[in-house]
Amino acid sequence: MSDQSIALGREVERLITAPYAPSLQDLYGITQSCSLGVIQSWASRKPCQIGALADVVVDGLSRSNFAVRLLGAFARVESFRNVLLERHPQLLDLFLQKAIEDGEFQVGHLKSPPLS
Repeated sequence: MSDQSIALGREVERLITAPYAPSLQDLYGITQSCSLGVIQSWASRKPCQIGALADVVVDGLSRSNFAVRLLGAFARVESFRNVLLERHPQLLDLFLQKAIEDGEFQVGHLKSPPLS
């Protein structure tokens, strides 16, 4: 297991077990240096943590600039996207509405990301 994978696993564990609203900055920093493969590997090893992480990140949307970026990083993993939409289906409408309002919506955004 790589150092990145270990750091990612530890930080996710810290976030989902914190008794308070945690800072998302460290997780964001880790994801910036991780490949998609590292994030996918974490998700396949720790499927029981995906929902809790989705909840923490969604909760952070109201107070952290890093939350949207983290959603983008983890949403590249299908299992995270599925859990996110199951637990927080309103997010899809909110993000689509915001993208349309900002003129950032393109039909290409509806396509699934390529498999790596």
